[in-house]
Amino acid sequence: MILAVLAVPGSLLWLNSNASVRMFALGALTVGAAWAVFNAIMFGSGSINHRFGAWGEEATHDELKKLRKHGWNLVQGILLTRGDVDAIVVGPGGVLALEVKWINDRPRTNGQVLRIQTAYAGQAAANARSVGLLLKHSGVDVKVRPIVVVWGQGSSAIATSDQIHNGVPIVQGPDLVNWLLQLPKALDDDKRNLVRTKLDERLAVQANG
Repeated sequence: MILAVLAVPGSLLWLNSNASVRMFALGALTVGAAWAVFNAIMFGSGSINHRFGAWGEEATHDELKKLRKHGWNLVQGILLTRGDVDAIVVGPGGVLALEVKWINDRPRTNGQVLRIQTAYAGQAAANARSVGLLLKHSGVDVKVRPIVVVWGQGSSAIATSDQIHNGVPIVQGPDLVNWLLQLPKALDDDKRNLVRTKLDERLAVQANG
């Protein structure tokens, strides 16, 4: 595909004797080559996937700001045995471990959708268990629920209405706030404050090495 795009200005540059056309072709060839190198670096190194992931986490953070007035708090940066958990939210509806994903391309088959849902739900469930154990070791016995939050053009194929896969809710990012607000009350103020305090203590320990 990249070679085909570069072939057009290359042909103009090689075959056309008109100076202005040759200058245009040279510019197009330069830009095209730079874009090809950029894509090769981004996709080849996996950097583009990290960028998409960061967009998803930033969008989720922006959405969750709306919940502060409703007694919800966001905690990010908690390290687990393997990697970290994208986000933890603590509020009246309980403690939830969020697995955030950006899906740029819409899955083409039902099989692809199922594989993606299974992988994301499994990762979210594992992270929720780890966060629950972390809190339990800190002296707080509380249920931590997993949830997958999806963003991007392909998200509607993964998170349909009331989508739950292997017991894990899968929610589109723009619907996250309303979904959380509809949860029945699970924690009182004292328990929420205790959970938040323990998570903040964990972050402080991590920061001090």
